[in-house]
Amino acid sequence: MSQQRGLILLGELQQSVDFIYDYNGKRASYANSRDFSLTEHRFEEKYHFDIPYGIYSHRLLKGHLSADFSLNQEMFSASGTSPGSGSAVNFQYSIDGILLDRKPFPVSFFSNSSRNHVQREFSGGYDLLTDSNGVGLSIKNRFLPMKAYYSVINSKTSGQYQDRTQDTENISMSMSNKIRDISQTDAAIFHSENRSALIGGADSARFTSSEYSVRNRLNWAGQKKELNSSYKLHDSSGLIDNTYSIWVENFNMALGKAMDAGLEYENTHNRSMGQREISNFGGAWLQHRLFQSLTTRLAFQIRQNDINSGSENDIGGSFNISYQKRLPQRSNLKLNFSQRVDVIDSKRDGNTALVIDEPLTARYFEQNILINRNVVTDSIIVRSADPAKSSIRYTLGMDYWVEQIGTQTRLIFLSSPTINDGDNLFVTYSYLLNPSIKYATYSRSIGGYISFLDGRYRLFGDFNDMNQDLLAGRDDVIRLSSQHSYRFGFDSKQESVSFGAQYLNYDSREDKHQTMEGFAGHDRGFARGLLSLYMKDTYTMYDVNPFAGSSSTAYSENLLKLGMLYRKVLFGMADMKLKTDYANSRGGSVSRDLISVSLNMQMVVRNVIITLLSQMNWQDLGSNSTRDEQVRLELTRFF
Repeated sequence: MSQQRGLILLGELQQSVDFIYDYNGKRASYANSRDFSLTEHRFEEKYHFDIPYGIYSHRLLKGHLSADFSLNQEMFSASGTSPGSGSAVNFQYSIDGILLDRKPFPVSFFSNSSRNHVQREFSGGYDLLTDSNGVGLSIKNRFLPMKAYYSVINSKTSGQYQDRTQDTENISMSMSNKIRDISQTDAAIFHSENRSALIGGADSARFTSSEYSVRNRLNWAGQKKELNSSYKLHDSSGLIDNTYSIWVENFNMALGKAMDAGLEYENTHNRSMGQREISNFGGAWLQHRLFQSLTTRLAFQIRQNDINSGSENDIGGSFNISYQKRLPQRSNLKLNFSQRVDVIDSKRDGNTALVIDEPLTARYFEQNILINRNVVTDSIIVRSADPAKSSIRYTLGMDYWVEQIGTQTRLIFLSSPTINDGDNLFVTYSYLLNPSIKYATYSRSIGGYISFLDGRYRLFGDFNDMNQDLLAGRDDVIRLSSQHSYRFGFDSKQESVSFGAQYLNYDSREDKHQTMEGFAGHDRGFARGLLSLYMKDTYTMYDVNPFAGSSSTAYSENLLKLGMLYRKVLFGMADMKLKTDYANSRGGSVSRDLISVSLNMQMVVRNVIITLLSQMNWQDLGSNSTRDEQVRLELTRFF
């Protein structure tokens, strides 16, 4: 097509036909009620085509045109209800292109329209109509290249109990400037506006978000001096009214072959949910290296926070020294020591502070600890970081659980029906603090490791100590504390085997616990495939918490995880993956067993791809148990 000219030029047509079968099943057994089960079967036949095109010449206008057409059928049933069924026809087309792509000002565009039947699990579905259109402009030049985009997305549901419309407009612009290796400047503007309304219902809800950012990097004196500057302004309204700006300056310079220094400054303005905060931070550091083995670093920081309920000032300094040495027999030694002192002066009108949208990644088998201590658990609000789901607040006791250990607060998502492992979340909460207090914090850390045989074996350990001393005011709301912990262990990482163990002892006024953890993994060939095994066990013993009341007693919790993954090529044409995981949690607030088994296969025979995805999950909570089953079989034929 590249050497042809004509009114309409068409490239090679790509076609495919898909046949898809999905099965979903759920079963639940409760101690004081009858069992409950749900089953669902879905069938889909889909035709897809894609063809490149050009107008007059590919240098004038070129792009792609594609379309999908599918038929869907579904059958579902549930205990105590009559079975149901449904069918739908889905259609989608898409066209995109770029005009004058070799000129200094190419224009791109896209247009999509779809009518899809959304199939909800174990219930009737609804139709979703979506139209998306957008255009972009690029300006190519050596001095100030620019890009600008505008898009509109309109969607509407049909067949729900209460249908809604949603309209979204997005505008973005970016530009950059580079002057040799001396200066690099980037700027960007983004604005989004979303309107959502119930059809035939109340007035629409409007959500807007705007962000403006600029950053610059300067290098001079033969790359020995560097200044990084950035500024960002964000404003959003509707769901949560929030306005903040961040101005950051970082200056680094080399004072010779062995010494570096730096200055840093940050200014932050934040207004959200009736709270105003202005923060100024400044710091300086000096670092020296001796023979690439001994590194010494001195740092000083000062921070001033002004909020509508008071102020908080922090002055601190730190000293760090690190030593590393290459030893005989391919061994390495590394030692670290750090000392830090902070003086904090806080004056507030109340004894609580608000944290808005603290980012957290949900992990089923990790602690999920909130950053601040002494959290007011009734104030916790959890929502998805996904803009499409951010208006939904998750429910305590159903979607997640809260547990406080001493002054720390952790969220538990294990086997949550709505929050998956790895989901990005926002957490808003309040935490307690002393309204008027001045205190000093002294922190010290010593640690290191020695490894043998190029890191195959390693011994490690560390000691951490923190003490707080009252200088003025009162600590009657939250008592100042001291924390001491030490950890030691070993690990080994070889070509097919890995194992290790560690012991942690933590002691503070609010929390005393000991944790023992061990893990092992092994990879080996088995039956002309690759077999991977792993095991990890974490056992924690908590002492009596003297500040939690008379009901506080010592307890322990144990989390055991076992897993197996087997991969093999069957008959020289099918990739198979068999995976099994087992988790056992005992003690604490959650005791349960989970088993997951999955079998996935994909086979390619000429122009046909056959894919099988299957998984089964069991969960036992003692008083009740659940089982989930999913099977997906897909056959794709290309033409």
